[in-house]
Amino acid sequence: MMAENLVMQYLTGQLVVNYRTINRFRVAAGMENLLRELFIEFNLQLKMEKLVTLDGLYIDGTKIEANVNKYSFVWKKATEKFSAKLQEQMQVYFQEEITPLIHPAIELDTQEPISSEQLTEFAQLLEEELAGLSQDIEETLVKGKDERKTKRRKLNKVLRKVKDDFSVRAEKYEIYQETFQGRKSFSKMDHDATFMRMKEDPMRNGQLKPGYNLQIATEN
Repeated sequence: MMAENLVMQYLTGQLVVNYRTINRFRVAAGMENLLRELFIEFNLQLKMEKLVTLDGLYIDGTKIEANVNKYSFVWKKATEKFSAKLQEQMQVYFQEEITPLIHPAIELDTQEPISSEQLTEFAQLLEEELAGLSQDIEETLVKGKDERKTKRRKLNKVLRKVKDDFSVRAEKYEIYQETFQGRKSFSKMDHDATFMRMKEDPMRNGQLKPGYNLQIATEN
C-alpha cells in the first residue's frame, strides 16, 4: 500500500515500510498494552478538542474476502475429531508397543491428553534406551540368535513412530487449537481469515469463503 498510495507516502515522509515490518511491530513484546494506552489517549485528546462527545457509539460490520486459496480451510470440529482419534491411537500404541520395551515403563494418565511436549520426553527416553542397548550389544557378544537385536529393531520402529508421526500430528493440532481463538475455522495461508458466507454470492450456493468480518465503530 505504501508503494502505491500517495497519502500513505505523505504520512510516512516518503518512507516505504514493508508490511512485515508493521506486523513485527504489532506483535512485539509490550505492544499490546502500549497500543491500548495510545488508543485511550487518542480518544481523550479527541474529546478535549471537542471533535467527539463520546455520548454515542455506532458499530458497522462489513465482510471482506481474503486473497487466499478458498480450499485452505481448517475446521475446528474436524481438528477436535482427529485430535481425539490421535489420543486414542497413542494410548493403545504406548500400552501395547512401547511399555514392554522400556524399563521403567512409561506411565500415562488416561484422563489427560498426551501433549507434544510429553512426546518429546518419551522420544528422549526411547533414544536413551536404544543407546544403552546398542552399547550392550557391541560390548557383549552372543552366539546364535541375539534377542537384543530384535528389541533394538523394535525400539527403532517405535522411536520413528513417536518422533515422525505422533509428535508431528500432536503439535499440529495444538497449534490449530491456539489459532482458532474462539472461531470455528481459519485459513492455513492467513490465520486471521475465517471462513464465512459473503454478501456477494454469484453462484448462489452459499459457499464459505475466507475473509474478515470487520467491525468499525464511529460516533456519527
